[in-house]
Amino acid sequence: MKIKSMQVEFDHQDRVYLVGSTLQGVVKVSFEKPTKLQTIVVHIKGKGKTSWDKDDLSHDDINYSAKEYYIEETVKLYGEDTGESVKHPQGDFSYPFSVQLGADMPCSYEGKKGYVRYCCEAVITRPWKFNETFREPFTVIRHLDCNEFADALNPIADSVDQKVEGLCCCKCSDEGSMTVKIQINKTAFVPGEPLIYEFSVDNRSQNVIKNIDFILRQNATFAGFSDRMLSSGKPHFHTKKASFKLFNEKVEIPVNQFKSFKGAATIPAIPPTGLAGCNIIDIDYNVILFVDNSFTPAKFKGQVYIGTIPTTGDYQTPAPPTTDDKALSSDDIGLSLQPSAPHGLPPSYAECVFGKVDLKEDDDKHTTSYTNWAPAYTYYDWSKTTNYGGLTPSTVTPAADAYNHI
Repeated sequence: MKIKSMQVEFDHQDRVYLVGSTLQGVVKVSFEKPTKLQTIVVHIKGKGKTSWDKDDLSHDDINYSAKEYYIEETVKLYGEDTGESVKHPQGDFSYPFSVQLGADMPCSYEGKKGYVRYCCEAVITRPWKFNETFREPFTVIRHLDCNEFADALNPIADSVDQKVEGLCCCKCSDEGSMTVKIQINKTAFVPGEPLIYEFSVDNRSQNVIKNIDFILRQNATFAGFSDRMLSSGKPHFHTKKASFKLFNEKVEIPVNQFKSFKGAATIPAIPPTGLAGCNIIDIDYNVILFVDNSFTPAKFKGQVYIGTIPTTGDYQTPAPPTTDDKALSSDDIGLSLQPSAPHGLPPSYAECVFGKVDLKEDDDKHTTSYTNWAPAYTYYDWSKTTNYGGLTPSTVTPAADAYNHI
């Protein structure tokens, strides 16, 4: 092959660009000998795509899918638009390019049923031959300021009283009750920030409680249209759940015993709430506390927000939801007033906690591309700047699929 090598180098080593900023880079090409070609161009592409299959009543798969485009820019680096071939000289060459990114583009996202993906493709068009394409992905960040949420600094506090029953529904199966109380320091977080919690369980049932799950749940909802010819043309929706364990302690709460737990868990590198600018993918987050007790568990579910710019100001630990003798007090929790964001804490970028995905597409026979890629998200390292009442925040990673059913 006369084309010895081709690559794209971005002016940002981390390949992360903010919406509205300028994407700059250089296409480097090496030719072993003078080579006949038509043009050398770069295509800057941003695309959103969803796709999933579902069985219908006849057990045939129906595919639902949708696409939308956020940027399609082409910059010619060498050659003319006449279609005539030219002979490119032998040697190593660098061709700079620059493209303005739109202000309304959504943040990068990679999911199992859809994505928002940005790539730079360097293409050498050749007469009577397949084009040679080199594809490089990059991340786009669209900031979401946590301070825009009216309840961002509001603590979460709730109490659940649960009657515990056995296998039967009759009175003889009554196994007592339990009360679960939970408090979380605030409602809006950024990746890298500790979520601080305390919950208690008053076990007045006849069972020993041995399992408590406290998770962060991501709900990604995808919109798509049927591939059937006689479809209604209306969008269908599919939600894919992903869970993160925030609590990892072994639990044993005997009959007629009360126990409380407190801790902190670091929000991982995940995309922001809403995925603004994307019309076919929506993302929201919940925290879920699940206390297993026979056939009637207690469950709490509350909404939280994930942004890219942290809250400012102070938040106050909430008052206990009830006033009985076993209620949690602010003194017991030891959080009282805490700064929401350490002063001057600079953001960095961290690879998405879900890890790399394969970007290779069906028509990539003549395309050299990243086969493993993960977008990066804004990340703030709180660990060396703030002491949260002596708590050491745990590292949070994706949980097994079984937790998605909680």
